[in-house]
Amino acid sequence: MAESLKAAQSYLECVLGDINSSDYSQLHPGRPHVTLTYAQSLDGKIAGKGGAQLPLSGDESWVMTHWMRSMHEGIVVGIGTVLNDNPGLAPTKLPPRDEPYPAPTPIILDTNLRIPTSSKVIARYQSGEGKRPIILCKPDADPRKRAALEAIGSVVIQVETHPTRGHLTIHDALAKLSQRGIRSVMVEGGAQVISRFLESPQADVDSVIITVSPMWVGSDGLNAISMAEGHVLPKLEHVKSVVMGKDTVVACRPVVTSS
Repeated sequence: MAESLKAAQSYLECVLGDINSSDYSQLHPGRPHVTLTYAQSLDGKIAGKGGAQLPLSGDESWVMTHWMRSMHEGIVVGIGTVLNDNPGLAPTKLPPRDEPYPAPTPIILDTNLRIPTSSKVIARYQSGEGKRPIILCKPDADPRKRAALEAIGSVVIQVETHPTRGHLTIHDALAKLSQRGIRSVMVEGGAQVISRFLESPQADVDSVIITVSPMWVGSDGLNAISMAEGHVLPKLEHVKSVVMGKDTVVACRPVVTSS
């Protein structure tokens, strides 16, 4: 595992650099640096039928993902990921050491406050293992649910919603996180969250890192990206690709074009 960590550190230093530095902050004032990352099969699936979790990443790329978590100040997932997988969103798959690895703040996009009070991200905070989770919801979300979540330690923040589709707007969500001092976020999914970030008209993604597993899932699997009608995926500039164990990891940067 130690060799896998060295390889991950070298690769991510090359493709991301110091994402929490003041130099990075000046590139996009008013929002954190955004790294969009996920693992997929060769046929572009991130989960099985009905969103069932799949063992896509091998040990080496899994170490890279967890080191990437430690590099970011926040980690973003949607409520679907919480309900399906109940992740802890912590850098746990790393070699043991005396000093704890930096842990990101769990950030949940949860329009209607459906997160269970027993979810792992909340339990980790209550036990002292994790940071206080931030839950982003729509302005008129149930005030009783908000009070219940705040009573057990969660931070609940209201975010603007799309005028016709109803989902949380990514740009406002990032602005609210920046106001809380979060300088970098790692977006892990699921599929709707990945698509919403790529659809954002303000070009709110800075880095894309995709782990490709050498396996097929088939037509029953869940596509990584499902763009709404009228939206076009951003053009990408290749940064660096590397083989980690059985997987291939590809890093790119969206190319921002003036309209």
